[in-house]
This record gives sequence, C-alpha cells and structure tokens, in this order.
Amino acid sequence: MASLEGDIPIRVVLPWIGAAAVVYLLAGPIATTTPGTSIMIALGTLVIVIAALSTEAAIYILICSMLLSPELSASQGGIAEERSVAIRMDDILVLLIGFSWFAKSAIQKELGVFPHTPLNRPIIFYIAACALSTAIGIMAGRISALSGIFYVLKYVEYFIIFFMVTNYMTTTKQAKAFLNTALMTCAIICVYGILQIPGGGRVTAPFEGQAGEPNTLGGYLVLMGAIVIGLYLTSNSQRKRRWLMAMVGLIAVPLLFTLSRASWVGASGMYLALIILSERRVILIGSAVLIVALSPILVPEQVTFRALSTFQEVPGYSATERLGGFALDPSASARVTTSRRAFEAWQESPIWGYGITGAGIFLDGQYFRTLVELGLIGTFGFFWLVWTAFRVGKHNFMNAKSEFSKGLSLGYIAGLVGLLIHSIGSTTFIILRIMEPFWLMTAIVLLLPTIEEVEQEVEEEIQHEELPTSPLARRSKARMLKQHRIVRSRDLIRSHLDKEWH
Repeated sequence: MASLEGDIPIRVVLPWIGAAAVVYLLAGPIATTTPGTSIMIALGTLVIVIAALSTEAAIYILICSMLLSPELSASQGGIAEERSVAIRMDDILVLLIGFSWFAKSAIQKELGVFPHTPLNRPIIFYIAACALSTAIGIMAGRISALSGIFYVLKYVEYFIIFFMVTNYMTTTKQAKAFLNTALMTCAIICVYGILQIPGGGRVTAPFEGQAGEPNTLGGYLVLMGAIVIGLYLTSNSQRKRRWLMAMVGLIAVPLLFTLSRASWVGASGMYLALIILSERRVILIGSAVLIVALSPILVPEQVTFRALSTFQEVPGYSATERLGGFALDPSASARVTTSRRAFEAWQESPIWGYGITGAGIFLDGQYFRTLVELGLIGTFGFFWLVWTAFRVGKHNFMNAKSEFSKGLSLGYIAGLVGLLIHSIGSTTFIILRIMEPFWLMTAIVLLLPTIEEVEQEVEEEIQHEELPTSPLARRSKARMLKQHRIVRSRDLIRSHLDKEWH
C-alpha cells in the first residue's frame, strides 16, 4: 500500500483532500448567495456525495421524492409555447444523481453503465428523435437554444432511473425493498389526498402549486393501483392480501376525487386488462358488478356530476365541439380543438415535426403532442418504446417463477394499458411524476425473473464453500463471499439477458 511520510495510507488522506477541495470551491458561491440558495447548494452537494458512495441510497432518495418534492420555479418553453413548465426538486435530484452515477461508473469500469436490455435501442432512438427534432426547431428559429435543451432533458431524464436500477439491482430482496418503498410513498400521497377532500375542490398531489395537477395524481394512482391489484391477485398469503386490499381502497378514494376523467377511463382500461390476463377474473368481474350495483350509494355527487358534465353543452360557449352527435363541455372541447390544430400543423412538417414546444400549441394529449413535436420519426420511436415495454411485461408474466414476479408483471402490463388510455387526455409519458415510478417498475419487472434464476445459480456455486473456524477469518471470508455473490450475480444477469432477448 502506497503511503505518505509517517506511514499514513493514501486512501485515508485522499478523502480529506477531496473534502477540503469541495469546501474551498463552495465557500465563494455560498458566501455571496441568499440563505435559501446556500441550503440548496449544500443539499445538492450532499445528494451527489450520497449517490457517489451508495447507488442504492440514491435510488431510495429518488423513490421517496416521487410526488413528494416541491416545485422550485417555472421556466418558459419554446418561443411560441403557451404555458410554462415547472421545475421540481425531482428534476434536480434525477440530474444530480444521474451525473454522480455516470461519474462513479466511469471510474469503476467493472460496474458498467448500460446493461444490455431490449429497451436500450428504442430508448436511444426516442432520445435521438427528441434531440434531432428540437435541434431542427432551434435552427429554424422556432425554439430558443436554452429552452430546447431544457425541454429535451425534461422529456428523457426519467430514463436515468431505469438504467440505474437495471445496472445496480442483483437480488430479489432489493426488488422487494424498492417496491415496498414505492408503495409506502404511495400510501403517504393517498392519505394526503384524502385529507384534502373535506376542503372541496379536486384532489391533487403535494407541492403542485396553486392550481394543482389532478390529472398527474390520477395517472400515478392508476399505475400504482394496477401494481397493487396485480400483487393481490397472485398472492397466496391471506395476510398480504388483506394489506393489499386495504391499499386498493386507499388508492381508490383519492383517485375518484381527482375528478380526472382521463384517469377514470384509464383505470377502467387497466381493470379490463386485469380481467383478461388474470386467472382470478371471477373475483374481478364480481367486484366490478358489485361496485356498479352500489355506485348510486357509494359514488359521491361531485364525481357523478363531473362524469355526466362531459356531454353537457355550456350555454354561450362558442367553441363547443361535438363527438358522435354529442356536445362536449369546454374542457373536452378544448382538447378536441387543439388536437385538430396540432394535426393540421403536423402536415406542414410531417417527418421531423416542429421540435419540443416548437409548434406553439399546448396539448393535453400525448399522441398529438408527440406527432406535432417529433413528427413521424419520433412517433415511431415512442410507439416502439411502448411496444417493447409491453412485450417485456408480457414475456416475464408468462415466464415468471414466483407469485411476486407474476403479480408485479401482471400489474405492470395493466398499468401500462391504463397509462396509454390516460394519455388520450394527458401528456402522461412526459410527466416526471408518473414516469419515475413507471420506469422504476419497468426495471424491476425486466430483471426480476432473471434475478430469480441467477440467485439459485450463485447459491449453488458457493454453498460448498467452508468458513474458517477463527472468528476474524470467518468474518473476512463472509465479506469476500458477499462481494463475490454481488459481482457474480451482476455478470450472470447480463449474460442471461443477452441470451434471453437475443
């Protein structure tokens, strides 16, 4: 071991040198900024340090921040964009942790960065389409360079979570811990939502600003509800099923009171997918019949009014649209109008689109927004990505070796169906607060069956290892075997993924 004068090991001195350098670099900015900004700099530095020391800790921070992080400010979009987009702590956390993770992976090359998965190519293609369309929009003068870069990052930042989890997760225990943390976060969000109900108005997630975004909360709850129901339908433990059923009820109440029609339709599609795929469809059908029969008693008046008002024309509103002979309310009419405008604009630039925010039309629908902003190339990339995610879920559902893996895959497929329907009335697949948990679940669902196989192989390899009798040597040997298990598991997981998907 190399050392300095006085036999002090370099590995002891280097962290102190690094800490002193960080303090020196931060001292100037902190001294000249406001206390709030100084706190943000300190917290950002702490997050980077934590992420550098422990990828697992960084993942837990991201999971806990989902829907629980505050809005910091708002940034205007493209030159013609009609609405600002909020910058949240989630955005900063994802980018800081992603930067730290990339740096750590570059130093420790044995960790790798992008394990080979069937989603890599569609993700890269979609990111390239976003960047290329926006770059063309910047060169054409439709989008400012700064906002263009900002929006591209907003569209793709959640992929960092997917790659971090697939790069790091090697055990079923970790998968369950990540999922349980996500469910606990969801429970907190639901309780917060329920506490808003007596105050009237629409239920929304914490830190959503003055207006709130009930549609965002609704999409999140559709996904998490699907995961919980999927686990319930495949579990053979009565204790677990009781807890999961309680969680379903906890999710259903705020979902209703979001008064988000896109979320309700998405939840219906999610439930139908569960009926089609589950072996316990009798339970689902019976529950649906019972809910419909009791709906006049159970469903609150404001929920019924919101649903019926969809096809009620507002007197004096001149922009009313009609669908199948039925007049739509102002909110639904506005979506139809902007979608028509987007389709007409797309015909002027069908291949590349206008770039992100370049069309100057604010759209509350994923499909027309993708079409007009990214053109046919980006729309192809989007559907390729979605189809591959669906294929991964279905493949692992059919080949699952445990009730946990099967239930999670079942819920994931149904949740994806629900989000695709939700996307008709919301830009679901570019909303970080929905996409963070979605890509976390995607990574877990993708890896779980492979991990279950690998765990058995690794245990068979090391089960014949004998531990020394000396306590010190025994602990040293145990640490060595633990490290061997991690490295060997990571290598086998990547090898199995290559064979399974190619």
